Order: sequence, then structure tokens, then C-alpha cells
Amino acid sequence: MSFTIYTSNRMELLVEYLAQVLSQRPLPPLVPETVVVQSQGMARWLAMELAKRYGVWANGAFPFPNAFLRQVFAQVLGEELALEKWQRPVLVWRIMALLPELADEPAFSQVTTYVSTPLKAYQLAAALADLFDQYVIYRPDLIKSWEEGGDSDSWQAILWRRLRADICQ
Repeated sequence: MSFTIYTSNRMELLVEYLAQVLSQRPLPPLVPETVVVQSQGMARWLAMELAKRYGVWANGAFPFPNAFLRQVFAQVLGEELALEKWQRPVLVWRIMALLPELADEPAFSQVTTYVSTPLKAYQLAAALADLFDQYVIYRPDLIKSWEEGGDSDSWQAILWRRLRADICQ
């Protein structure tokens, strides 16, 4: 499997270039052309634009970046990674399950006070799942520090380490 990344701030230029590339180096008819997109709307627009240029467009695959990377990792590593366990909707429920377990920790006293109802627990877990997802992308240094035992009295660091241990066991 090989892939090439093309970027531009003008979709019209990208689709024109894509049409040229597909004309010059077409894949066999039963092999799907894969184009990574950011939204379903973009996928539909791209399929319609390619159909205008070719008269018909079929067997195109338009995965989102995470799905594409999961597929690449599975092909390269020969195994399916456990990335689903780290998806935000799953993290929400994992965090909600951990909050009562950590209620007796001194660092969690304010968190325990805040989480007085199941609704508040869910809202906090959803916010934390989103926050941890952003930390992994934008603050990997912080996550690495937490995993190495840094900031040991921070409730977020404690929660992250417990969450990671729960997922990676």
C-alpha cells in the first residue's frame, strides 16, 4: 500500500489534480480508489465532481483520517489495534466508572464534591474524555510526564494513569 498526501486551501484545485492523477494512474476496476476526507459532505461532493469529469464514478472509498490510519496500522502490523478503547464515547463511560473508585483519594476531594449526581458525573466524564483526547494530540509531553509518574498529586494525572492501566491491561 502506498499513499500520497495532497493539500490545498482550494477544493477545486484538489479535485482537478485528483482527476488528473486518477486518469494517469488508474487502479484495476475492482480495487477501490481511496481518498481520505474530513466529512461525509466532502465525500459526496468529491464523488459528484469525479462523476462529472468521468461520466460515472464507482468503487471509491472515502474514509475519515482515523479510520484510514486504523486500516493502515492493521495492514502494516498485521493486527487490529485496540484504538476503539480510546475513542471519546468509550472514554466517557470508562471515566465514569473510575470516578467512584477514586472518590476516596485525597486529590479527588473537590471532584467528588462536584460529582453529586449521575448527570454531573456524566458531564464531567464527557468533558474529561474530550480534554484527554486533546491532550494526547496537543500536549503529548504532559501525557508522557503523567505516565512517567510526574505531577503525582494532580487528580488529572492520577485519573489518566488509572484510565491507561484499565485500558492497557
